[in-house]
Parts: sequence; structure tokens; C-alpha cells
Amino acid sequence: MNMSDLPELIQRQRRIYVENVCKRCAGTGTTIYGNTSTYWHSIGGAAMRRDVCEVCWGSGDESAPWPSHREFYEMKRAAGGGE
Repeated sequence: MNMSDLPELIQRQRRIYVENVCKRCAGTGTTIYGNTSTYWHSIGGAAMRRDVCEVCWGSGDESAPWPSHREFYEMKRAAGGGE
């Protein structure tokens, strides 16, 4: 097996089709943020940090994103569940 074929093999195993691969994370489900605030966009440090992709939310598939962490926490807060 050629190592250059590995990303495509992994995407095929996860049933992510070429036309639906998330452009932000290239189908990996994670991305590197330029500071430690990541997808929360809050105050952060100056270190690079890998975290869940804010486009596909970890699925790697732009057409079928997993639930957003931000939306989940806002629904929880609205229901009186606190932080």
C-alpha cells in the first residue's frame, strides 16, 4: 500500500465521499487553530491548538456534520441546565 493513498482509504472506511470531504479539515474531523481559543472564539493564548473542526464538527463530511458543541451548550443553558 502506498502511504499517499492512506487519507483516501480512511475516508472510504468512514464512508466520506470525495465530493463531500470537509474543505476546512480535509476529512480528518480536526483542525489547527491559531490560538488556544479554538472554536469558542474566546480569550486564548498564542499557542497553536488542534481541536474539533467547526465546519463538520468532527464528522469529516461537510454534507453531514455532527451536532455543534456550541448549539448543544446553548440549548442546555436555555433549558436551565447551566454550563
